[in-house]
Amino acid sequence: MQWYFRAFRRYATFSGRAYRQEFWLFLLWSLVVSLLLSIIDRKAGWMVVQEEQIEMGWLQLVYAVATLVPTLALSARRLHDIGRSGWWQLIGAIPFVGLIVMIIWFATPGTPGPNRYGPDPRIGDPLRDD
Repeated sequence: MQWYFRAFRRYATFSGRAYRQEFWLFLLWSLVVSLLLSIIDRKAGWMVVQEEQIEMGWLQLVYAVATLVPTLALSARRLHDIGRSGWWQLIGAIPFVGLIVMIIWFATPGTPGPNRYGPDPRIGDPLRDD
């Protein structure tokens, strides 16, 4: 859970680097929170959108807005870790192919040692467990 709160402490920090564990554990906890809020929204009947394939409740909508900037910042730092600009997130807008490319990049090990975006985040991190 510490990874989840770490992203919020670095809310709008688009500079620097973030390694895989930091990114994926934030994504996991964010998904868990979103699912819990979705269940609460459904049980309470607080649905905002109920189209054919899209359903979203008020709590889920507020959560999505609240986590937008931290998620974009963390994604940019993750891309920095593999030596790419944070602007490469825009490739995710390309249907299907963009999503696959982003998943591959997010799963790629970071550049060992310093790169043009900063020092290696794995060195000296107290939350690192390997």
